[in-house]
Amino acid sequence: MGKPWWRSKTYWFNALMALMAVIAELTPIIDHLVAAGYDAEWVAPLRAGIAFVTVIGNMILRAITTEPVTLR
Repeated sequence: MGKPWWRSKTYWFNALMALMAVIAELTPIIDHLVAAGYDAEWVAPLRAGIAFVTVIGNMILRAITTEPVTLR
């Protein structure tokens, strides 16, 4: 018998990364602030960083997973 889904580190990590991806998609709004004098050069590295952390995090969690997850 596996553990419930809400106890899965992989589930919560992916939920966090999904939230970060949504935030990254909202960052183009920051591009509009450039006209107001704000520096938006960090937007592309932020997006790349989120993708990198997602891949590495999933690889680490997959390596340490020891029991299946159930939907119950």
